[in-house]
Amino acid sequence: MIWHPLLQAILALDLLSLLLLALAAWSAVQALLHWQPRSASARQLRLEARMENASLQGRAAAFLQLLSLLLLVVAIASALPPLVRGAMCGTGALNALGPEGPRLLLLRLLALLLLYGWRVLDGLNRQAPQGPLTLAVAKGLLLALPAVALIPPLSFEAFLALEPGRPVDCCAVVYDNFSSLAQASRLWGVDNNLWLTAMLGGASLLAVLLLTLILRPAAMLARAWTVALATVLWVPLAAITLVRVLAAYHYGVLHHHCPWCLFLDAQHYLGYPLWGALLALLLLGLTPPLLRGAAGTAPDLLPAAQRHLRRCGSWMLLLELLFLALATGPALLWRLNSGVWLG
Repeated sequence: MIWHPLLQAILALDLLSLLLLALAAWSAVQALLHWQPRSASARQLRLEARMENASLQGRAAAFLQLLSLLLLVVAIASALPPLVRGAMCGTGALNALGPEGPRLLLLRLLALLLLYGWRVLDGLNRQAPQGPLTLAVAKGLLLALPAVALIPPLSFEAFLALEPGRPVDCCAVVYDNFSSLAQASRLWGVDNNLWLTAMLGGASLLAVLLLTLILRPAAMLARAWTVALATVLWVPLAAITLVRVLAAYHYGVLHHHCPWCLFLDAQHYLGYPLWGALLALLLLGLTPPLLRGAAGTAPDLLPAAQRHLRRCGSWMLLLELLFLALATGPALLWRLNSGVWLG
């Protein structure tokens, strides 16, 4: 096992996050059993104080989960490849983690989605003195707890698989996925140019929806699922296009379909803002339907929900533009300098 300090820090953050979320979840159970918002009894006042503490604990747990994910990406992309035989980038380090590596990343993404959804409801609930969403907030904490609880053992199992003397395949794995140039230019039977066209078309549609959301939040709140569905469909489309088409202009090499090389210093660490923007867009895409459901449950929160929706749309539009600028910028510069497109 490679007991790198980053891996130790990740495990420590995971355990601390789980402890905080478990404490918050216990308060949530008490609220679900005994919450009486119209009562002024001592027990109700204690419950309200406990839910305030649970809110702080939940936010701290969410922050620690985000920090832990960032450190894991740094470890996979930069810290582990020099220590793993045959690894030149994060692809080799991820292979060294075994099958638990990809599962760990997916589980962390699920935990972040659940914690972010809880955070949206909790933030809205705190704007109303009566706390009309308290029970929904409590259920959100309990929903996120199992995902967070699975992370420490899976992380430890993945880290145990790391052996410095065992060689791994790195970017050879990328090229082993296709046997001909024709196959390299297609994914699931779809040409790479079609992926690019679909991504740019979807980006235009999403931008129009986000502009409408910013200008007319009251009308778009009723169509919240449209924005959420467009975001959920566009983010993986953008990720596929980045890896299959646009990454070639970052690397200067055709058919090098490696997402982890974008995190290297040779690419100016652009993987962090590129993949970070897509992750943030995916999280923010959950906001509109959550706000719609909250406003339907507690009509008094409608003005606050509309304000939150406008801010969410502004951030999503900025993140989309940031991703498009960073992803397509090298391709445009290549075209201006050479007069041709790669391939």
